[in-house]
Amino acid sequence: MIRRSILRFVDRNYKHKALLAVIAEVFIFTAILLASYWIRLGGLTESYIPQLLFILSVYLPLKLLVFWVFRLYKVSFRYFSLYDLLEVLKAAVVSAAFLSLIGMVFRDYPVMKGYPRSVVFIDFLLTFLASTGLRFGYRIFYSANYGYHGGMRVLIAGAGDAGVRLLKEMMTSSRESSSYVPVAFIDDDPAKVGSIIRGTRVAGNRTDIPRLVKELQIEGVIISIPSATASEISGIVEHARQAGIEHIKIMPRISDVLTGKVTIGDFKEASAGEFLGRDSVMVESAGIAAYIKGKRVMVTGAGGSIGSELCRQISSFEPGLLIMLDVGDTELFYINNEIREKMRRVPAVSVIADVKDRVAMKDVFDTHSPEVVFHAAAYKHVPLMESNPLEAVRNNAIATRVTAETAATAGCE
Repeated sequence: MIRRSILRFVDRNYKHKALLAVIAEVFIFTAILLASYWIRLGGLTESYIPQLLFILSVYLPLKLLVFWVFRLYKVSFRYFSLYDLLEVLKAAVVSAAFLSLIGMVFRDYPVMKGYPRSVVFIDFLLTFLASTGLRFGYRIFYSANYGYHGGMRVLIAGAGDAGVRLLKEMMTSSRESSSYVPVAFIDDDPAKVGSIIRGTRVAGNRTDIPRLVKELQIEGVIISIPSATASEISGIVEHARQAGIEHIKIMPRISDVLTGKVTIGDFKEASAGEFLGRDSVMVESAGIAAYIKGKRVMVTGAGGSIGSELCRQISSFEPGLLIMLDVGDTELFYINNEIREKMRRVPAVSVIADVKDRVAMKDVFDTHSPEVVFHAAAYKHVPLMESNPLEAVRNNAIATRVTAETAATAGCE
């Protein structure tokens, strides 16, 4: 209640923030000079009151002017940074120099009798601590967002500059407007794993996403790597999908933020175009439906990643018969069960056969008479195939020839 009242007061008087800061530091600088004398003398006697008043009358306006020249009353307390801290240090040094100069210029004045010169250093130290404390204190007070409420618990993929900017944006957003709760970072740089950035831990790399989702109750992933390649983004998304995460966002490029096209919080959905490095192709569903509907369609390599997806997509276009062929029984078993459970109205049959076997393939064509064939039976892991070139040629080249010739003989499309 008190915090909100103070923030409302500050927001209403934001255009007068410089004046408010000056008024606050009038009292602070006065208290600092009194404290400097108290610390130096171990107390404050009446004999030093005239000296204090004299110094304040000369030193206080000069000190405020120095802080104004260093633009410290123009700095936003909410975003007070290390750069601004250095400006406070400079202003404190210059102010201390003025205080020392006052002692030298007016040393022969009776009022300056017994002037303790070490007050200059004490005043400098207290000024630096109090001024930075005021500004950092307000920043912490204003941005007291560490008990996030009501937002989605997310992992930030990328603990670089962009990720840190994103975290800062989330932390400085008000609780009412914040949509996300940053729980942890992930980063593929081993040197960053285990480090803590603004109170948020770099908990692992992309392969740790499934584990972190369970341990930290993660609900979404935000990719904050503007320089990431399509394959890198695809890898992160793949691990997130495996962990059951559907909410995956990508932070805009910093160049777009700098040019004003978007803000750092304008996330976009992870689309196929992000993985491919190009725009995704629009599928002509009507044309495909007209081509597939009612026909007997065979998919070779039906248990593989590409073949199984082909089976799913073809099933949605109501083929007359879906023939799923694969040499591996386990993968074929899973896609067979999936199609039968989710696409019960689609007639489907599963066939175990080797596409390299011409006799077996002829028998399949004679038995099921497919009209359309999608050949997806192939080895796809290039490095592994480079180590096994003979099998690669047999399965990817010879098997393709056998399938194509058998299909042509049967009059397939």
